Amino acid sequence: MTITTTTIARLALLLGFALGQDEPSWNYDNAGTDWGPDYHGCDATVPGYIESPADLAYSNMTPNSDWIKYKFAFLPYFKAGQASSYGPEDWVYKIHGDDFGLLTAAEPYFYSLGDYKITWIPTEIRFHYPAEHTVNGTAYDLEMQIIFNTNSKVLLCQAYQGALSVFFNIDDTAGDNAFFDWQSDATAGNDITVDLSMVVSRIAAMQEYIYGYIGSDSQPPCTQKLCWYFLMNPLTMSTSQFNFF
Repeated sequence: MTITTTTIARLALLLGFALGQDEPSWNYDNAGTDWGPDYHGCDATVPGYIESPADLAYSNMTPNSDWIKYKFAFLPYFKAGQASSYGPEDWVYKIHGDDFGLLTAAEPYFYSLGDYKITWIPTEIRFHYPAEHTVNGTAYDLEMQIIFNTNSKVLLCQAYQGALSVFFNIDDTAGDNAFFDWQSDATAGNDITVDLSMVVSRIAAMQEYIYGYIGSDSQPPCTQKLCWYFLMNPLTMSTSQFNFF
């Protein structure tokens, strides 16, 4: 059998459970459709509930007309920070930490609503492979979700939680993506430093299509009124970097 970093990650997940780590009472076998009975927030039949992930259908928009409706303040101030913990958790790969910088953004809605500019503090990074959210029905190879908390005044983001998704596709012709250099330290069991500014620059809103919607957390308890933001242009990563997960 060929031992890969993917195999190691899966073995680490099983070993964690064997050593007493609580195995989640839920899984992704049915794409979350069976979470409702145990987690009320995950019940998409409740009026007004939106269960994430969703399909981001924007193929017919153009920057000079329809897209203008989706413009809102989006000011990232991310930086390199040391993770407090990392590894397989809740069936995905997670990195925890509280020193990755911040994001100041308006609530993601069709039009900017008043002065509700939120300061989002990242606390967790999740990696889903393949991506949870689809774009016009197509899933990218990997979705990195930066999970935030806030103490700011809100109008729509009533969970006081947010998420920013960055998509990646495998492209070996582009070589390794330097953002994932932390993987070698993670494989060795060393402390890791993650620099989110390498994938979300301070001028991202000037270079990218930024999309957003009001949904839920995409894992139990599926907290409602969580604000999602997306960088719609996918980045690249190598096969070996993808296989780490």
